[in-house]
Formats: sequence, C-alpha cells, structure tokens
Amino acid sequence: MPPTDYVSRAYVDVDGTNAGVSEVSWNGAADGLEPVKTMNRQNRGVGYTNGAMMYTFSLTYPLAVKGEEVDFHRLMVDETEFAATIEYEGGGTRVFTRCRVASVDTPSSNDSGTDQAVECLALDMSKTGAR
Repeated sequence: MPPTDYVSRAYVDVDGTNAGVSEVSWNGAADGLEPVKTMNRQNRGVGYTNGAMMYTFSLTYPLAVKGEEVDFHRLMVDETEFAATIEYEGGGTRVFTRCRVASVDTPSSNDSGTDQAVECLALDMSKTGAR
C-alpha cells in the first residue's frame, strides 16, 4: 500500500467551473506496454509495443446543496476532457490534464453530508515541488 499523502487543496477545472474535492487517491501510472502478437519459432513473442502513459486517480467530492457543481456523470457520458490539480501540504503540485471520467459511484451519506466518488484517467501529468 502506498504511503499516505496529505493534500491541502484539490480541485477539478471543467470549462472554468471549479469543483472542490474532499479526498484524492493517486492510483499510479501504466505505460500501456503490451507484447506483440508475432511469434518466433519457439512460440514466444518477438517484442513489445510502446503504449501511451495513462494515469489513474480517484476523487471524492461533496455534493452541493443545490445540486452538483460539476456533473461528473454527464462528463463520463459526453467523454469530456478536463484538468485536475492537487496541491500537497508542505509544497508540491500535481496537475493532471486530458482527464476523463472512467466511473461514477452512487452518492453516499456521511456525518458531514453527501459525497460521491469518481474514478478518473489522465493522459498527461506534470508535477512541481517535493511530491
């Protein structure tokens, strides 16, 4: 299990609308490396194809009183790209660009209100600072 990172602020920017995020879980990166289908005489793959880097992360955000600030379900259906920024305590920023929503969980109630979890994929990530 990866170590816990304390986030001081995280938000999602969709067409100029910022949605505050209460919890972020960084799931890692995948390079898309796959074996080619061509075999040699010993029935082994000849090599690998280079794939695109893909980053996955989870967001939990509180639902607004008058409805959602950003409709993540509509973003998933429309395949809309957006940006997500995570600022860590003690410095450091991680910015995900060309993000898409992979799945939206059903809202859940807790002591502080109603939250909804979203799984996201991103094609590009840049980071500054210590994290």
